[in-house]
Amino acid sequence: MARSSGNSGIKRNKKACTECRQQKVRCDATVGNNDPCTRCRKMQLHCVISDPFKREHKRQRLSELEQETIELRQRLGQRTSWSGSAGTPRASVESTISQQRSPLQMTPLTNGHRVLPPASVQSVISPAIVDDGSEEQPPPTPLLTQPQVLEGVTLSPGVIDELFKTFFDDMHHFLPILDPQLTPNEFYQNSKFLFWAIIATAARNYDRDPTLLDCVGEKILNLTLMTLRYPNVYTIQGLLLVITWPLPRPAGTTDVTYAISGSLLHMAIQIGLHIPTSSQDFSRVKVNLTEAEIRKRAELWGFCVLTYQRSCSFKGHAPIALIETYQDSDQRFTLFGRISPTLRFQLKLNGMATRCTSALQQNGLRIMSKDQEHSLDVLIRVFEASVKDVEPETTSELDRFYLYMARLTTQVFHLYKEPSKTFPTFLLTRMYNSACLVLRHIDRMDNDGTIKLASAPFYLVFAVSLSSFVILRLLKGNVAGYLDVENAKDTFFLGVNIMKRLSADNSDTPARLTMILTQLWNSERAFKNPDGTINTALRIRTRLAMSPVVDGIWWWREEFGGQQGAYTTAAESKPRTTDLTPLETAAMPSPAGTNNGFSAPFGGEVTSFLDDQFLAELGWTQSANFLYPPMLGPAPYGDNWYSPTDVNGFAV
Repeated sequence: MARSSGNSGIKRNKKACTECRQQKVRCDATVGNNDPCTRCRKMQLHCVISDPFKREHKRQRLSELEQETIELRQRLGQRTSWSGSAGTPRASVESTISQQRSPLQMTPLTNGHRVLPPASVQSVISPAIVDDGSEEQPPPTPLLTQPQVLEGVTLSPGVIDELFKTFFDDMHHFLPILDPQLTPNEFYQNSKFLFWAIIATAARNYDRDPTLLDCVGEKILNLTLMTLRYPNVYTIQGLLLVITWPLPRPAGTTDVTYAISGSLLHMAIQIGLHIPTSSQDFSRVKVNLTEAEIRKRAELWGFCVLTYQRSCSFKGHAPIALIETYQDSDQRFTLFGRISPTLRFQLKLNGMATRCTSALQQNGLRIMSKDQEHSLDVLIRVFEASVKDVEPETTSELDRFYLYMARLTTQVFHLYKEPSKTFPTFLLTRMYNSACLVLRHIDRMDNDGTIKLASAPFYLVFAVSLSSFVILRLLKGNVAGYLDVENAKDTFFLGVNIMKRLSADNSDTPARLTMILTQLWNSERAFKNPDGTINTALRIRTRLAMSPVVDGIWWWREEFGGQQGAYTTAAESKPRTTDLTPLETAAMPSPAGTNNGFSAPFGGEVTSFLDDQFLAELGWTQSANFLYPPMLGPAPYGDNWYSPTDVNGFAV
């Protein structure tokens, strides 16, 4: 046994060896005796007594190693990316680290980062990687993609590579939250759930095995629900994929996508994505985020908000979360400064639509008086003008699609008003024009290769279904006389064909909507009372912009689904003032010269909210027809469909 004597001052005849001093245990070794201590002899350790020895602080050492790993990743990111063989992109430091982790060490922390053990970090720090010499070192040999198994379903490396290529070629641009430089092996090592979420998303457009999506769909859904217990960045990325491209489900089963979208938003808040500059406040360990990592977290939060709000729109519910809810003005400014212009534009549009929905709900939708209908017209015009003002910010054809959809989801609330002969039909022709524009723009993007409908996210299903049902309702009603019927039919049939192209399975939502639209078009009873008179009034008035779609589906259920009598006719369903509660009575118009003890929210001369000051700020006159300025252009729904003076002084 080696015994070293240093010049450390006072010497003691009895001194612990380095191993026992490190562990702070009793040692029976003595200076001058070469025999190892009892503990070292039992554990077969090298027993050394050294005066200069200093105990190592393990937590501090671990923190230093983590910082060293981060620096290595940054330096590796600055080097030119090496191109690997097809299907096996370049291996990186992260892949080497991931392969050397044990299952226990792979457990992610709440901030999305992992603490690496010393052995793993030391094995990564090789001269071939950290050498900063002028001569470029050869890249490491790319690792072959490994086969993976999920509950008896085995995917070969070739199939995995093809699916990943399909995802990043056709779907990634809709939701750019993943790093295309990572290999399938690295995705699997980071998160088994994220790996299979990518597989399920790409399987929608995998022609070589059209049964794959059905085989793995339910298994991945079960994996999704189990993964909700582990809040981290990888889980959030996987949830975004599952919500944006929903997994197939049998007809009649409950869709859990909307519930998962709420969990997604809360999970993102739980790990601090909503305030990316303050991620340390939501982590149990020290967090050292680079500017690039902060920007990625900011964009990931933006996509969480977008996906949640769009999921609410598709289900016909009001989004209960606004992006403004979670930050003050300075934080919002910082957040918007770090995200891409396209994401910033989409967030702005969704924010407008959410505020519009909230304002219209406060105005009242279920039972509307004439004054409330008057107020609804004003609110819709305000938000139409807001959408028009942000149109110059579009940067792509996809941005223009989102713009057209924001306009349509605002105009569709005109259907909540009572149909009558005196109803200003040009408002409906605007809505019709917007619906046609959405369908034709989607078809044009598919034809020119901007998107592939077979790979499109669920939001396009919402867009096509809303546009098609709006056109169908107008063609079945009295407004058809004000439309170019042949052109409207062609556009409706285009919507049905687009819905077919959106379908990935014979039993998915687009396939069922295609059947419903086809049968309603051929029906002689749809949108009619039992006496044969036209009834295009909305019976379902609680599903916001989705009400025309849900109402149309119930017309189909009553005729073809054997559920007659679920909704009464318009005459029977019209509420009577004597049968209403006091709050509902307040929403009904009172006869002239009478007072029922309650004032309508926007009754009389539309005071309180729609006062003269409010109208003056919008640049509107106080005449009786200020809502309907003269239309410009050759047609009632031409390009110049609103007057610039209508929004003078209004700022979004």
